[in-house]
Amino acid sequence: MGVFGKIKKFLFGEHSLRQTFLKNSFWSTVSNVGSNFVKLAIVIYAARVLGAAQYGLFTYALSVAATFTILSDLGLNYSMFINLARKDENEEAYLPTLVFLRVGLVAAVIALTIGIGPLITRFPEARTLIPLVALLMAFDDIRAFLFGFSRAENRIDKEALGNIVTNVLIAAFAFISLRYAPTSFMLTLAYLVGSALGTLLVLLFVRGDARRVFH
Repeated sequence: MGVFGKIKKFLFGEHSLRQTFLKNSFWSTVSNVGSNFVKLAIVIYAARVLGAAQYGLFTYALSVAATFTILSDLGLNYSMFINLARKDENEEAYLPTLVFLRVGLVAAVIALTIGIGPLITRFPEARTLIPLVALLMAFDDIRAFLFGFSRAENRIDKEALGNIVTNVLIAAFAFISLRYAPTSFMLTLAYLVGSALGTLLVLLFVRGDARRVFH
């Protein structure tokens, strides 16, 4: 086996506890460093192009929506990951329930954010952003939920790839849209489109892992 074959075997295989631990640590580091680097580039560029007022509206809308999104998880992501990792004979009974509860919570939080969010802000410009931000955070929640399938199979490489690709898509849409229309609305729309496409790609990445669970 050549050098590239050994590297591929180490980074994508699962041969021992030590190798699995090192592989997952490597991909977690790649995911965090790569994603944060791209996010930093977006923040610097957007803040410079939009200015304090427009970028402040964007961050304000994010803060308002984040107030409601704390209700969308309630520990269900962790519960699903633990139950998937156990691989016991009862998973066919409780996993559909967990999925149903998670989807229901996300839908409820979106409705709550869109319905109440605009009522608690005194900035008219922010009211138009809150529905978009609510959908953005919903896609982020769905993507985090889907990563549970790959984590249960010790495929952190899929999570790293999904995070990096999603942030690269957001950055690409943000750079293009802000170049022609430097507004907080276009920045929010760029985030939403990039997050939606990233979530779709993650669904394609983990479809095999999810299919094994819901066979």
